[in-house]
Amino acid sequence: MARAARCALALVCLLLSLLSSPRGIAQNQTSPGRADDASVGVLLVELINHTIAGRLDVGRVDFRLPSTIVIEDVTLRDPGGATVMRLTRVQVVVALRALLSRELHITKLTLDAPRFSLAPAGDSLNLLAALAGKDAKQTEPKKAAQGRVVIEGLVVANAAVDYDDGKGTRASVQGLGVAASIDVDLPSGIVRVQSRGLTIASGSAHLPDTDVAFGPVSVAALDVLDKDLSLSGARAVVVGAIITAAGTVSLRDDGQLVLAGSVKAPAGVKLPGVKLPFALPTVTTSFAVSGTLADPRVAADGGFGSFAAEGVAIDGGEFSLSASKQSIALSQLTAALGQGKVRAKGTFVFDSGAADLVVSGRQIPVQNLVAGQKRQPASAPASTPAST
Repeated sequence: MARAARCALALVCLLLSLLSSPRGIAQNQTSPGRADDASVGVLLVELINHTIAGRLDVGRVDFRLPSTIVIEDVTLRDPGGATVMRLTRVQVVVALRALLSRELHITKLTLDAPRFSLAPAGDSLNLLAALAGKDAKQTEPKKAAQGRVVIEGLVVANAAVDYDDGKGTRASVQGLGVAASIDVDLPSGIVRVQSRGLTIASGSAHLPDTDVAFGPVSVAALDVLDKDLSLSGARAVVVGAIITAAGTVSLRDDGQLVLAGSVKAPAGVKLPGVKLPFALPTVTTSFAVSGTLADPRVAADGGFGSFAAEGVAIDGGEFSLSASKQSIALSQLTAALGQGKVRAKGTFVFDSGAADLVVSGRQIPVQNLVAGQKRQPASAPASTPAST
């Protein structure tokens, strides 16, 4: 998330660099309220293309003094010539007085229908490679950027993002909209982002072994401070299940996760990459995520509705479990079969397939285990413990 914020900020700073140049304005001014669009546009593109490693092409520039610029048909290419971003229209309004105190203060920034085509570039992204300075490696510390950039009203409408790592992993997002503010301290590179409205119409992820569709997605509040992220009011529909979440994510060191939320899944949801011999029931659960990005831990408590598995009719139940990338531990599972109950607990290790499971039952006559047969309570309680 911090990387995405820096990407957007870098592009904005480059597009607005002309506005902090009194020389550029003075040489191209043709009337008290308007500058010559063609000459301003040429100067803007030349200035940016002399600065970045990639290339920026624009179709039209409308520059209105004292502080508004509208750019249409923008294309950004990486150093190899591949298209990284296309932008239909961008409108910027700048507070000129702030430039006197080495601050670029943007009161309004509107991006209309941007489309990003992202891919790895070494240990970074092609977007960052395109925006990198041509002489970034030779930059001396004493020449580091000074001042501050503030984007007070950022509005992105109908954005699309495509990602392809070239190794079988692809992702895409359509209908991305966001309203946010961004504050960057240039000497330290610390970025602060505050969003009070983020939406995604739909998206998908293609992994080597499975495909996952999601959307719509909404986030009521999203705050980023350097490498720390917090969110609230997040809601997403993933493979038919409604997921809500809130909490914090830190990208420092190994990354720390503190998230909590809920899942409500209707009957019949199909898990990507998982083949089950029965249709999943309705599931309602609360969850908590902790640990690191490399080793997350999940704890969940919830219940499920009725279903039939391998000819056995189950009338719903409750569960409590914890899981990691290595194993899953079932601390409690209670399933109802007519007036009887089955209880289970144990662990399962993913790599080895080793299982340690204990199952016990009460008031479960054998004939009542077959789906479709009339269930009657047993004349006497029967206990059927089993251990594997």
